[in-house]
Amino acid sequence: MAYLPERLALEPKVGAPVIVECLATQSTLLSRYAGRVATVSAAVTEAPPRFRRMPDEPFWGRALVVALGDEVHLIPGETVTVSLIDPGNE
Repeated sequence: MAYLPERLALEPKVGAPVIVECLATQSTLLSRYAGRVATVSAAVTEAPPRFRRMPDEPFWGRALVVALGDEVHLIPGETVTVSLIDPGNE
């Protein structure tokens, strides 16, 4: 699950391409994975503290679930960055 900032709340569509980036667990290399938006929440809500850059600062956005390929193995709770891809640049 990821939270899209409120200012981008109208952009996500189911099936939209995304890039998921995380820091590899055994090195300092950045890992990048392609995925697609699987679901998007119907409303903008306050994100739980674990989704905020600063836990004490409220953050509002739309929750979305990203589908990744079977070959991607993330650690539950691992911090990642999800970026929407412009379909024209896919």
